[in-house]
Amino acid sequence: MTAAHRLLAALLLAGLPLAGTATAAETAAPMRITVGVYFQKDGAYVEQPQELVFETGTACFVWSRQNSPHEALPGAKGVEAVDEPHLHYNAAGKTSFVDSTFRWTEYGPEHEEAAVAARCAADRDGEPDKWVSETDYFREQHYDRPPYFLKIKKVEPL
Repeated sequence: MTAAHRLLAALLLAGLPLAGTATAAETAAPMRITVGVYFQKDGAYVEQPQELVFETGTACFVWSRQNSPHEALPGAKGVEAVDEPHLHYNAAGKTSFVDSTFRWTEYGPEHEEAAVAARCAADRDGEPDKWVSETDYFREQHYDRPPYFLKIKKVEPL
């Protein structure tokens, strides 16, 4: 336990108010969180070959994923129809990793990395309270696609 942790524990035990408004994401050591993607089949979770990798400690962490051709996506700002495989960009803002649970606000998808980074920086049109843990599966569903599930596979300090 570091000196800062001992001081924080003493203040909490004494019931004294803490100065400032720092969040867990601002005070915790930066982490790399690898998340597995799963489909459900016959009641079992089946791991897929893709992973999502997040980093905490960054105001807006941007990632991309390969996407197949698609029509314009209803409800997705900036995602028009595309006739060939391409990248979708998303960003995670307001991240925290506390008690083995990673939480974030998600921005995107966008076809341009700069566009999703700008949305995240402006905190515009984000989907709050996404979460994933080491013990539970988080259900996701985008547009008319089948649902998939996320679960933390690995956590490591940066």
